[in-house]
Amino acid sequence: MRSVLSCLVLFFVCSVIYGQKIKLDSLWAVYNNSAQSDTSRLKAIHDIARSYQNNNPDTAIIIAEREIQLAEKARQKKYQANALNTIGTAYWNEGNYSRALDYYLQALQIREETKDKKGVGGCYGNIGNVYYLQADYPKALEYYFKGLKIGEELRDKNGTGLCLTNVGVVYFDQGDYQKALEYASKALLVYQELGDKDGIQNCYNNIASIYGRKSDYYNALDYYFKALKICQEINNKEGVGLSYSNIGIMYQDLKMYPKAQNYFQMSLSVYKEIGGKGGMGFCYNNLGGLFTKIIKYELAIQYCDSSLKITKELGDLNEQLKSYEILSEVNSKTGNYKKAFESHVKWKLLTDSIFSTDKNKQMGDLKTSFAVEKKEAEMKIIAKEEKKRQRTIVLAVAGILVIVLVFSFFLYRRFKLTQRQRDIIVSQVEMVEQQKEEAEKQRGVADEKRKEIVDSIHYAKRIQDALMKEQEDVSLHLPEHFILFKPKDIVSGDFYWSFEKQHCWYIAAADCTGHGVPGAFLTMLGTSFLNEINSVQELLQPAEILNQLRERIIKELHQTGKAGESKDGMDISLIQLNLETKEVQWAGANNSLYRVLKGELVETKADKQPIGYADNLRPFTNHSFQMGDGETIYIFSDGYADQFGGPHSKKFMSKQMKETFTGIADLELAVQKEKLSKIFEDWKGDLQQIDDVCVIGIKI
Repeated sequence: MRSVLSCLVLFFVCSVIYGQKIKLDSLWAVYNNSAQSDTSRLKAIHDIARSYQNNNPDTAIIIAEREIQLAEKARQKKYQANALNTIGTAYWNEGNYSRALDYYLQALQIREETKDKKGVGGCYGNIGNVYYLQADYPKALEYYFKGLKIGEELRDKNGTGLCLTNVGVVYFDQGDYQKALEYASKALLVYQELGDKDGIQNCYNNIASIYGRKSDYYNALDYYFKALKICQEINNKEGVGLSYSNIGIMYQDLKMYPKAQNYFQMSLSVYKEIGGKGGMGFCYNNLGGLFTKIIKYELAIQYCDSSLKITKELGDLNEQLKSYEILSEVNSKTGNYKKAFESHVKWKLLTDSIFSTDKNKQMGDLKTSFAVEKKEAEMKIIAKEEKKRQRTIVLAVAGILVIVLVFSFFLYRRFKLTQRQRDIIVSQVEMVEQQKEEAEKQRGVADEKRKEIVDSIHYAKRIQDALMKEQEDVSLHLPEHFILFKPKDIVSGDFYWSFEKQHCWYIAAADCTGHGVPGAFLTMLGTSFLNEINSVQELLQPAEILNQLRERIIKELHQTGKAGESKDGMDISLIQLNLETKEVQWAGANNSLYRVLKGELVETKADKQPIGYADNLRPFTNHSFQMGDGETIYIFSDGYADQFGGPHSKKFMSKQMKETFTGIADLELAVQKEKLSKIFEDWKGDLQQIDDVCVIGIKI
């Protein structure tokens, strides 16, 4: 989650207080000219301070303090508040969040006194960011919504976009990804209207993080690379560092570990260059987690310790939690159960928000007391050894006895201490083993439930297969054809439908919303509706069938167009072939039809509307044409063209699909099917299939 927050916070602060390139020489000339008005001098030094706040925060603080002195002398409270806000931002960029909050609150007080509503809204956003970092989400939302209300009242698009972004981040952290994506998308529209590149890249980062949390890694990477490109264009080094980290996380989730390590190291270099301690702590944890996965435990411990050193200084509880979690896992895997248990306890205490300062102090006092006692014992031994050397031969026997007694006492104490330590370690190991046994039991229950679910899905597949006519069962008198059907999951969101009536043959390729179990339910509903619609005596044109199918989907799913309701439906390509005259009638919802004859491909485009509710619904268009000898027609879902793969992990795309159809159209259809399947598998390679695939080819 740090990836979203870092981007959000940096962008918000910069947007509130810096908007254009500063010509420093001319500004210093204005400020140093005492003949200029106080207002002109204040504006000049304020712009100078803002120019340093991101890349040189210490300089920005010194200059802003001059601005405060001049503002107090000139009784210009507006610039006094501006300077306080600039100092808060500079401390923020240094990672000193408590000092940043102090200056933001001072700025808020002045803006409220001067009734500067826009400035108050900006302060609300900054304060909300600090509360967010402290994991106080209700307080953060309170300030974000206050800022959003002011932005909407003033019709301030920039302020509105910032608050929409912040609210989306909080919903993301709470696991409400639908609301998070809703607010991030609203913010993106605002910044696109403004042409604000910094705002756009921030929204790209947030949307990418949502896709990443939903395991849609390639969409996430697409948005992260968009954000990186903009950050490089506008020289936003903090944003570049963040983008490198986010891209590394996605490659790690895709198990592309060398790429992940490369991007984490590039991110760390950027944060070291700009002195971003918070970002450095984040990168150290990322590297620690990566080295844990590739079994380089010493490096993992080293990087997590480095992260803890920084995050404890900054008070960043989220990254501390992550460090302890990794350390617990690494020490457990290396057999250091004592350290693993200690790290787990610290992680648990932080999670429950009960790891108080008093307890930290108490532990520190105990460690100090133990060290003092140990040192005193060592000094006593040295003193006794010195006395032993000074004894005379006459007292040798007595001295030896004393030494024996002293060492016996020492050894007894060491034995008792060792026994107590052993008992502690044994009890901790037993506790860890007990936790492992409990985890195994829970895993067994989860496996059993998973088996029940998978068995149910397999049964659903049998029902789905029964509803779709298999190509092996098609009548012999029908034209030569093939059906390439590749579900992504056990059950499919794509389906094909075939129906003979009088002297006509209907065949369709359909793509329902989603895939897997949700998509499969819609396929069954679509198949049932198509059969019902065509149960009448007369022959229906494909366009009329799609019109009736849309009406039934909208009615049965209770779709009215209201916000938040189901938008499920399907895309479909439907053919009616007259078996006597070879005339084809066709209609399509979003999915087109391709015809290939003598090496030329002609596309008949579908209506750009789904089978389901949409704005500006209109009747579907019915197309008709005469098939020529040797002509091949293709209908399909979008799964084939959308598959990622190839040497650069990109989509196959419609253009390449058209070239493929043109190249194989003269082959036997059984061979075409094999070639299409092989081309798809070779393109996909080791990547996962992202959607269901259905391609149907027919030749006269």
